[in-house]
Parts: sequence; structure tokens; C-alpha cells
Amino acid sequence: MVALMFRGTAVEAIIAAAVTLLISNVDLLAGILFVFAILEFSSRGVNTGLAQILSFRS
Repeated sequence: MVALMFRGTAVEAIIAAAVTLLISNVDLLAGILFVFAILEFSSRGVNTGLAQILSFRS
């Protein structure tokens, strides 16, 4: 189990590094960061506004 978590973390870090190095547009990187931040917080229920909207629709 720990080995799978380590592999997943390593793969995600490589993907994040590749995206950061390949995209040179700072505005695009900021947009991607903003979208991922909203998705992460809404999936954990921290972003209550977005969580309420998503739960209301289903």
C-alpha cells in the first residue's frame, strides 16, 4: 500500500514538473492553479459555496 502511494506521489510530481516546465505562459499556469485549487477544495467540502452548488444539482 505504501509503495503504491509513493509511486502515485512520484508520478504526480513528475507530471506537475513537466506541466510547469512546458507551459511558459504565466497567466495559463495561474489559471490551471486556480482551477485545481477549486476542484481540490470542493472535493473535500472545504469550499462550502461550491460544495453546496454541486450537492444542490445532484
